[in-house]
Amino acid sequence: MRTSRSRASCFYTSPRIAYNLRIGMPFTRKLMELFSIDIRALAAVRIGLAIILLQDLARRAYDITIFYGEAGVLPSEYTKYFWTGEWTWSVHLLFGGSETWVSALFIVHALAAFALLIGFRTRLSTVVSWFLLVSLHNANQLILQGEDVLLRAVLLVSIFLPLGAAYSWDRLRSRQPPSLLVFNGWSMAYLLQMGFLYFFVSLYKHSEEWTSGSAIYYALSLDQYATDFGRTLLQYESSLALFTIVIFVFQSIVLFLLFSPVWTVPLRIVSVAGLIAMHIGFALSMHLAMFSFVSIVALLAFLPSPFWDALERALGRVSMHFLRLAVRVGPVASRVPAMFFAPRYAVFTLLGVFYIGYVFLWHVGNVYAPGQYVPFSGGFELPAKILRFDQRWNLFAPYPYRHDGWIVIPAKQADGSIVDIYRDGSAVTYERPDNIFETYPRPRWRRYFLSLWQDYNARFREPYAQYLCREWNATHVGDERIASLEVVYMVEWTPAPGTAQEPYERRTLISWDCATSESAR
Repeated sequence: MRTSRSRASCFYTSPRIAYNLRIGMPFTRKLMELFSIDIRALAAVRIGLAIILLQDLARRAYDITIFYGEAGVLPSEYTKYFWTGEWTWSVHLLFGGSETWVSALFIVHALAAFALLIGFRTRLSTVVSWFLLVSLHNANQLILQGEDVLLRAVLLVSIFLPLGAAYSWDRLRSRQPPSLLVFNGWSMAYLLQMGFLYFFVSLYKHSEEWTSGSAIYYALSLDQYATDFGRTLLQYESSLALFTIVIFVFQSIVLFLLFSPVWTVPLRIVSVAGLIAMHIGFALSMHLAMFSFVSIVALLAFLPSPFWDALERALGRVSMHFLRLAVRVGPVASRVPAMFFAPRYAVFTLLGVFYIGYVFLWHVGNVYAPGQYVPFSGGFELPAKILRFDQRWNLFAPYPYRHDGWIVIPAKQADGSIVDIYRDGSAVTYERPDNIFETYPRPRWRRYFLSLWQDYNARFREPYAQYLCREWNATHVGDERIASLEVVYMVEWTPAPGTAQEPYERRTLISWDCATSESAR
């Protein structure tokens, strides 16, 4: 009996098993339908992930010397205080995290992301992109946001999937056509991981704000997050209450809709469309950085073959003929899922099953111990610490922040005058800015200050104060040099619907004598 092996997908397919899949047990066929991924969907995910990586690197490049390395706001000695502890690793912090070294790694990372974009040496470029992403995240966890966690997790699982099997340079060079569908432990892990995102975030949201319909009102009242469109929506309180309930219910049931054993294809397409519409709504109404974009890209893997077939027909024969000629996506060997059946591949596919089982238990542990980020002990947490596939989807859960706020940094100069060095030495005022979000240079700064605001991150305030003294005094002389400073967070509590605004609160995060920074040098 002959067997065929696709070089592009690296999967082993048995004709006998392929025959059994076509006419075999209904349960087996349904399992394939639920957990297989079309290689065209994987190609779309690959391209989207590459674009996200390139955009993320471009945004981070503005603050390379500030957020990374010894000369910035977080010297490497402080990384041991993150939850990963002694297992925190980062090649970005080698050689003192110098600007030259970190910049070189950014270039390597960008080249890997571009290779991923065109599908050149796809698996290697995915591994390099993931490795450097984890290293970058470990170098400064204070500025990480929801999209960072999701991007890490999706990239890790994607290493074990044939992202380059279609629309890629690798496919162009391959002489053997791949199977159109992929089914193994890692395809199951990918799809279930995304489904768990929405299911567990709904469990976190079992609070009065979400069940009563006020959660979106509180979320859009946060000026650090709300867009102009989002603030406009605040005048429609009854509609916001309805949207809150609809989102809560939809997220609670969408896992079961995505993996429904009946009407699988139509329910999956409708569910993905609903989730994409939800994320577009989030992006229009709130400044959530790239979270919505990452989520939409990751969801593309759920779209079944009939969707991609219809898309090809919609694009027309001429355009698709040109596209296929350019990237050699077809013909495909079979629509039977490519699988690992050979004994030597059993460990590979079982790893995917173990991975998603571990992630599931991690989520369950977080639900039962919501105040404890690490639900495991005794060494069982080490895989997540080292590979950084830890995840908790509690955005605006169990309830949105009830407080907003802005930063003021009054500093005393050598001549005794007080200036706000956060606003380039202007007069100090504690009045509320017209738009709090615009007071941050970039979204990562918002995340950084929200991290400093948390009491459990108090130890990270000192290196920021030292950085402020050092940077200001390096560019100012004489009476303009500062002797001391305060980092003040002005708190604005969100009133309940129909109630009056409470007075602002001034909270000092740290008071610092710049002479201490000079003596430390």
